[in-house]
Amino acid sequence: MLTLKKVFSPGGNKFFTLFDEAGSNLVEMSGIFVSIIHEDNVVVRDTMVGTLKELESKNDITTHKMFIELGKNFITPFDREDIHALISGLDDIADFMSATARQIQSYKMTTIPHSTKNVANNLQKLIKLISEALSQLQDKRHLELLYPLCIDIKKTADLCTSLTDAGISRVYSDNNDPIEAVKRLDHYELIHNILERCYSVVNALETIIIKYS
Repeated sequence: MLTLKKVFSPGGNKFFTLFDEAGSNLVEMSGIFVSIIHEDNVVVRDTMVGTLKELESKNDITTHKMFIELGKNFITPFDREDIHALISGLDDIADFMSATARQIQSYKMTTIPHSTKNVANNLQKLIKLISEALSQLQDKRHLELLYPLCIDIKKTADLCTSLTDAGISRVYSDNNDPIEAVKRLDHYELIHNILERCYSVVNALETIIIKYS
């Protein structure tokens, strides 16, 4: 049973610890994701997809902990809606990375598009930047120092989006089989979903910076 002391005590430290945990989870997942995208051996790739799914489940636990903290703490380090947006965005990035890998597996994509390989490499850099930004949220007195990181995150996300769009533009010229073309378009849609969630996370970070710096 929650006491008034627990309800009204700031839970900032727990949030920051969980933000760090979520960032580390995503960095680990992005490393496996890159390996999957660059792996041509389907058997090896399938094993790595299973590993990525396990990491997604681990991230779900972290997400659940963060939502519990959000629900039981009356005082939070930042506005509740901003924390909620940040948590949801981080969880969605993990979910869509895993979904993309599982789609590659279920569609039996023997050849991964070159544009996706480039996106994966830059996505890993992007997620490392997000993780770095999360680790710096605890220093509320110098949140303005996060602006350069947010700019780098957006630039990298923009690059990934451009690479994905370039891949989409070549779908029909690169694929004579219409079924394969549709599969490729579905694939790029999931890649876009990952990137959209990265934009959501950086938008939440910028909102926090504006409000508290």
